Amino acid sequence: MATLVAVKRAYVEGVTQRRIRYTFLYNEAAPLRLLIEEARRRAEEIAAEWSSTLCRAELPSVGVLALEWLGGTLLADLSICFPISRPLTRPVDMFLDAEFKKLSLCLEPLAPIGEILGYSVAKARSLRDAAGRISLRDGILVVKLKGLYFMGRGSAEPDLQGGIRVEVAKLGCEGIDPLKGLLKARELLRRRGRTA
Repeated sequence: MATLVAVKRAYVEGVTQRRIRYTFLYNEAAPLRLLIEEARRRAEEIAAEWSSTLCRAELPSVGVLALEWLGGTLLADLSICFPISRPLTRPVDMFLDAEFKKLSLCLEPLAPIGEILGYSVAKARSLRDAAGRISLRDGILVVKLKGLYFMGRGSAEPDLQGGIRVEVAKLGCEGIDPLKGLLKARELLRRRGRTA
């Protein structure tokens, strides 16, 4: 059985912007099917690192992270980006017995998609509050956290008592299509001129 010997993290170019690549290096080659099982376990650790919930998704995604932010939800796709990646040109089943000594997972923020469960309201001193730098566009909040642009459905307006009032949608795990979320995120960020 292959044993994990190192984990490397790096910011790399993604579909929409920079993304974080987690590369898991093993002492010997193992079938991709076993590495995928291990990746699903590692996904739980990455979700905990981001203080988020892990929603189920289909390969090449191993899950969608639902980050709690100001009481609302920001989403990020956690997908296998080596040795398979999006877009898949062949069924994953064709590669499950191939052996590899490493597997990479990439974390990339998604546009807010899926079911809205409600809204949270929070106060902030300004759009450049400690909660992350916030920009607004057509009902979408763009928030810079840890070097990545996350997106949430919501709004911000001046508060009569000072500062601003930020309303952020709470999203459920149902109906999240990571590919649609990535494409929508690319559209939103390109309109704003935000690329990696």
